[in-house]
Amino acid sequence: MVCGKCGNQVMSDSRFCEFCGNPLTAPTVYSSPEIRKEKKVWPLIVIPAIAVCIAAAAIYIFVFSGLFENKEEDDITVTNEPSITERVTEIADDESLTGVMETEKPIEKSTAKLGETRSVNTNDLYIPSLAYKRMGDIGNTTMTDDETFYEIRNVITQFDADCEAYINGTGEVPAQLRPGSTAYDQQTGFKTKHPTLIQRYDAIDVLSTRGGDEYFYAWVTETLYMNENGSTKTETSHWVYKLSRTGLTWYIDDYTSDPAYK
Repeated sequence: MVCGKCGNQVMSDSRFCEFCGNPLTAPTVYSSPEIRKEKKVWPLIVIPAIAVCIAAAAIYIFVFSGLFENKEEDDITVTNEPSITERVTEIADDESLTGVMETEKPIEKSTAKLGETRSVNTNDLYIPSLAYKRMGDIGNTTMTDDETFYEIRNVITQFDADCEAYINGTGEVPAQLRPGSTAYDQQTGFKTKHPTLIQRYDAIDVLSTRGGDEYFYAWVTETLYMNENGSTKTETSHWVYKLSRTGLTWYIDDYTSDPAYK
């Protein structure tokens, strides 16, 4: 037992302190000074430690719960965005996009419309009262069907393109000219006569076609730009072409000025 007044160790059954005479009627048991020191120090260590743990737990819950919430939102955003595969499939299934990736057809020079509906009498430019030079059987022909019209139109359009290259010195004699024909001789003779001529077709319009047992005829308007020795001009000409067909191959046999414009 320790005296509460002087702090000296006394017998446990003593009623008075033998050192200072302090009455020990209500003895209080104290630990040694070292033990008292420990009892006074541990609250200073344990309580702050508990407070730190509580604060750390609160920070963890606040911070990491927010991070998990944001990640979930990110996941939702990504999930709603279609994948590349899904987008390609969507485009492939879209009927409005059908044919977008098909190869485009070449643009033809003629201004006639592909697929247009034509009456057999709509564009007949043949005038029986006029004389068509070197085309004596033209009066025995009738308007062609649409398919033949487009075939002839394409032949003449390609012929003019090849003719342009031939006259300008960048191509051979157009393959559409039947060898030995009047058209062949006219074209090669023109090239010989105008060796320095540069020309360009600005417009080609096949307006009407007729056909018979052997020959076909086409009424064509052409606008041509020409430059020869520094002298330039643009003129519009009206022609009647005479064509024939061998198997699936078309040839130009002759061409003459349309008498309707003389």
